[in-house]
Amino acid sequence: MSLNKLLPSLLFVLVISACEDDNKQPTFDKNLLFGKWELQDAWRNGKKTETLSGTYYEFSEDGKMKTNLTPTATEEEFPYSFDGYQIVQKGENEVVYKLDSLTESVMAVSMVIQKFPFRLVLNKSIAEPDTTAVE
Repeated sequence: MSLNKLLPSLLFVLVISACEDDNKQPTFDKNLLFGKWELQDAWRNGKKTETLSGTYYEFSEDGKMKTNLTPTATEEEFPYSFDGYQIVQKGENEVVYKLDSLTESVMAVSMVIQKFPFRLVLNKSIAEPDTTAVE
């Protein structure tokens, strides 16, 4: 095969393989998700906002999540799904949370709510020890 035919073919293969890598999403361990998460920082339309102070999420292993980031700002429970890089809050107003990062102690998510882009950084809540136990 001549160089004139080989070079365009190689270039095509390189471009296609580079595009495929761009579409891959990082995947996260679902077990890190379980528990309560409290808001550390929030951005709306790329600008830091304080209006979401007190926001939290709680994810359980049975596919249910609780949050107070609702239209009424009261806690509601929703079914959710998790596919390794996004959380889908199911219900009347479905919300898709794209995981930017997820560790044992910090979670960062991006989502669009009512046509506004949001980014949240949440800290894992440390469970308080049960002090009511009888000695």
